[in-house]
Amino acid sequence: ALIRRRRWALFYPLFAVATLNRETTLFLAAVYLFAAWGVEPRPRVGGRLLALLVIWGAVKAFLWGIYRCNPGDGMMQGHVVRNLAFIADPKLWPLLVSNLGYLWIPLLLFRRRISDGFARRSSLVLYPFLAAMFLVGNMVELRIYGELIPVALTGVLLLLRDHPLPRGTGRL
Repeated sequence: ALIRRRRWALFYPLFAVATLNRETTLFLAAVYLFAAWGVEPRPRVGGRLLALLVIWGAVKAFLWGIYRCNPGDGMMQGHVVRNLAFIADPKLWPLLVSNLGYLWIPLLLFRRRISDGFARRSSLVLYPFLAAMFLVGNMVELRIYGELIPVALTGVLLLLRDHPLPRGTGRL
């Protein structure tokens, strides 16, 4: 909401605080990039994107400095091999497609029909987010997709508002 309303004085500090908890706040930089590209002047988009990347990187460096001596896999864990095994197992396909409560499916099929430009463009974040989670997230852990719920749900609700289901087809 703060990105959409361009409330940068509130967004930047909140972004830094949120990054202390979840590094996946980085996807908000992609939301801004997709939503602003072609709408705002490119130097402004580049400057704001750079600011977000610097804030994110500074918070990550700060956290790494504090916790670098702790045991673990370091900055991130790779999960490509495990995720390839999940994809290769047809028994797990129903679980994999259920991610985001199936909201990604109508977005994939009908994203271009979302009337609100901000919501339509920002829903493009699904692609880089899913690709990144394939690399560093355990794809069958539904919790890793939680950050996308506001983006996906907004897009689907706008699709339903603008293109309601025909009468007699049931209700959600």
